[in-house]
Amino acid sequence: MTFGRMFWRNLKVTWQASRVYFLGIAVAASVEAAVGITSIFAFSQIIDAGTKLAANDTSAGQRILVSFGVLVACSVINTFLGQAQLYLGEVHKQRVIDHIDKLVIAKLGSLPASFVESAEFQDKFKMIELFSKDKFINTVEVRLPTLFRSVANLIYAGVAMLLQSPGILGVILVTQFLFVSWVIKENGKFYALVEEWTPIRRQKDYFISLTHDLGVFTNLKVYSLFPYLLRKVRGLQDELHKRNNNYRKVFRVQAVIASLLTYLLSNLATRGYYVWLLVTGAVTLGQFSFYFQKIFVC
Repeated sequence: MTFGRMFWRNLKVTWQASRVYFLGIAVAASVEAAVGITSIFAFSQIIDAGTKLAANDTSAGQRILVSFGVLVACSVINTFLGQAQLYLGEVHKQRVIDHIDKLVIAKLGSLPASFVESAEFQDKFKMIELFSKDKFINTVEVRLPTLFRSVANLIYAGVAMLLQSPGILGVILVTQFLFVSWVIKENGKFYALVEEWTPIRRQKDYFISLTHDLGVFTNLKVYSLFPYLLRKVRGLQDELHKRNNNYRKVFRVQAVIASLLTYLLSNLATRGYYVWLLVTGAVTLGQFSFYFQKIFVC
């Protein structure tokens, strides 16, 4: 199973396990994103009104008070959202996590004994232990809220930017799409490598489990097998570390290049464009603040 398929499968399982949790997280994350961009807009209004107030425009005072009231309301809403998400995690998240255990048990019960005893199944089950439940829990706790929040932020900020500067929005979308595509591809590559390393990891875990088995402890001591098992475990650990390090050295160099290019195009260049608009007087200081921060939100 590829990384992308596993992620969408986890979303499907979360929906099946608890629609309340799934929809609650979706609504809370979407509202949180809307509150965030509203706060940025209200702050930009305070900046513009403050500039006018400094120029003896007395009507700007009321605008400042209204914008400040919006900021206060946003803070109150965020507090309620935070507590709502904690409640969802405390009450409904465990139901979602329990659901994956029931799915695994049901699947194991449906498999023939001959297949369960095969090396192919043992390798697959090791991958389940390494990835499936950990990734599932990570999806539930972190990635699901982040996904909804990011999509909502993109929609809210994208609409605002589309009205002001569609070209800049296009640069951001294309750059982020290329970066995310690369990340997904690399995650899939790493997952395939870990699957390839599974027999080594299974051998290592087997030797470690022998040293923890009190039923064979006496025999291991009598026949002096602990030094042998230690050498085997150390050798397998070193092999896994070597393979992981070889991959990570190449990946991190590529990650630095990809991250740097993404930052230069989607952040530095686009923000520089708004600096130029401010210098030329095309936007007010408040508008500059709003769009400058909104690029970061995207």
